[in-house]
Amino acid sequence: MPETARNDRSCLRAFDDLPAVPWFIAPLMTAAASRRASRAATPRQELLTLSTFQTKEAYDALLDEGVLIGDPTRGWDEFQEAYAWLMRAMEDRGVPGPAGGMVWLWPNPTQRRIRTHAKQAKGDVLLTACLPPDQVLISEFADWHLPLNRMLHVPRADGEDYGVWDERARRVEADFDSRLGKWKRLPLADWPLELRDEIENSWEAIFDSMTWQPDSTLQATAHQLHADDVIDAVRIR
Repeated sequence: MPETARNDRSCLRAFDDLPAVPWFIAPLMTAAASRRASRAATPRQELLTLSTFQTKEAYDALLDEGVLIGDPTRGWDEFQEAYAWLMRAMEDRGVPGPAGGMVWLWPNPTQRRIRTHAKQAKGDVLLTACLPPDQVLISEFADWHLPLNRMLHVPRADGEDYGVWDERARRVEADFDSRLGKWKRLPLADWPLELRDEIENSWEAIFDSMTWQPDSTLQATAHQLHADDVIDAVRIR
């Protein structure tokens, strides 16, 4: 990226020149950036305000190249199946960007969520960005752990009592596990097609806002993040 372009974006400066804030201040910085984005938006703009924690290495790549393309293969080996499924879900929904890229973000995160992750992100950079909704895929964070752990997703119906749902979910899960049997410990690619389709189709509910609860925490994935999308950047210490 040309040096003049870097200077035009006051929030994107060299890593060591970024403002550094204690981790417990991070939620306030994110809230301030979100307010600035809201004031700057026009009625015709439909943008989501999102936050993401990135390493120095990732931030330097964003600064140098003008774009950050996430690499899910750098995640834990046991989660690669879930990442691959999520990548297919992004492609099926037409999320634009280079195939294979995956950047994780928090859409309109609570202060508690930012503080929780900031405490574990000392030395990293907290970025606040604005993106059109069609450039990300939003999912329910807690339910994402079902694909991660290869567990069937049994969504709670609207208005369904928790105890009733819990009993129903246990029955459905037990029936699936009994049919899965010896395949349970094998890679998904080795499962019978009908069982693989059943569990992967159940995971689709993590994208369905009708299955989200009032206290749900949401996450977002994009193929890439452009420097132009970033409205604020601070180092966490």
